[in-house]
Amino acid sequence: HAIGATVPQRRHSPRADLAAAFGAAAPRRGREGLCYGCAVTNTGPARSVDLLLVFPNNRPRAYGALARFAAAVSVPVQLGLTASYCRDAGLSVAVLDAEAENLDPQQTAQRVAKLRPTLALLSTDSLNSGDVTKMAATSDVLRAVREAAPDTLVAVEGVVPSAYPERMLRQEAADFAIVGE
Repeated sequence: HAIGATVPQRRHSPRADLAAAFGAAAPRRGREGLCYGCAVTNTGPARSVDLLLVFPNNRPRAYGALARFAAAVSVPVQLGLTASYCRDAGLSVAVLDAEAENLDPQQTAQRVAKLRPTLALLSTDSLNSGDVTKMAATSDVLRAVREAAPDTLVAVEGVVPSAYPERMLRQEAADFAIVGE
């Protein structure tokens, strides 16, 4: 389940948007954008994707100098499973694998800003480089997204957000922390 922060209303219902991203409701399209669980359409340019799943680049932290030429790229298995589930629920989903593309936090945030998702979900799960170091990379991306796309709703998921959801909301300034699997 998700734990939501008390944030200013940037759109009609952030919690409804998140619930919809995980299959609780189908999106209704209005003339100006998407609106989940509300009767009024969003204002401003239409969102290009309902859910953007982001796998931050942790290779420099996990592998140091080896990251440039010898380190393996971790496959974002958890994000692939989430993408499949959400697509089956009728959502438009994109995956941004910043690790595979070797993007730094600012480059990742620029991609998020360009895609204008209804919700960006940052993953801390990793097969080869542990949640703790992946959480640091996720924190860097979250700060960069706040600068590049301040109106974007951001959720974090993984072992660390599950263990410390309130800290994710207060210290990391996430809008949502996904708890559990």
